Parts: sequence; C-alpha cells; structure tokens
Amino acid sequence: MNQNSWQVLIAVSTLAIVGLSGCIPIDKINDQKKLYEARQAELDAKTNARSTIVYAIKDIPRGAIIKVEALEEREMDKSKVPEDAVTSMSLIVGRKANRDVSARQIISQDDLAPAQ
Repeated sequence: MNQNSWQVLIAVSTLAIVGLSGCIPIDKINDQKKLYEARQAELDAKTNARSTIVYAIKDIPRGAIIKVEALEEREMDKSKVPEDAVTSMSLIVGRKANRDVSARQIISQDDLAPAQ
C-alpha cells in the first residue's frame, strides 16, 4: 500500500469510529448513570444503617426487677442486631428477668418475663 492508501484507510476508520459513537444517545448514558448513583446511595444507606440495642452493664439474676442502672443503650450496625433484641430501655425497666442475664449481653425479648 502506498502512503495515500494508508491515509484514506485511517480517515475512513476514524469516521467509522466517530459515527458509531454518535449512535449512543447521551441522554441514555446519563439516565444509566443516575440509576447507578441512586442504587449506590441506597446500598450505602443500608450498609451504614445503625440501630439502638439495650445492653446489660451489670448481671441481672432471674426473677429480678430490671433497673435502669443495669442497662445501657448502644448503637450498632443494623445488620448485626439480633431479631429479638430490645431496642429501648423504656420497654423493659421495671419488668422481671425471665432468666439470668450476664453483663455485656444484648437484652432479648426472651430474657424478659411476660408483661403483666
């Protein structure tokens, strides 16, 4: 091939590439980008979600009336919170312990005697 043939081949190839890039609408790319960003924000929110749990800071014997001094509210990753975890001290202060609860334990609904 001579030099003119190469120049023509390069020019035609460049036009073909530029022409193909014009076939993808910019609006569609922007819509996809917005959808991706929205999904990423939703995932980030779920990943970073926090929940309050009630934590025993003192041993609570079975049958004892639960006092506020034995409890503490803490935040933790929502994905790590047990399903039956108590989420507010106000729900359990004054109730009886259904079983022994150790210090440093998350309080669950099963740890509580039925409300009367």
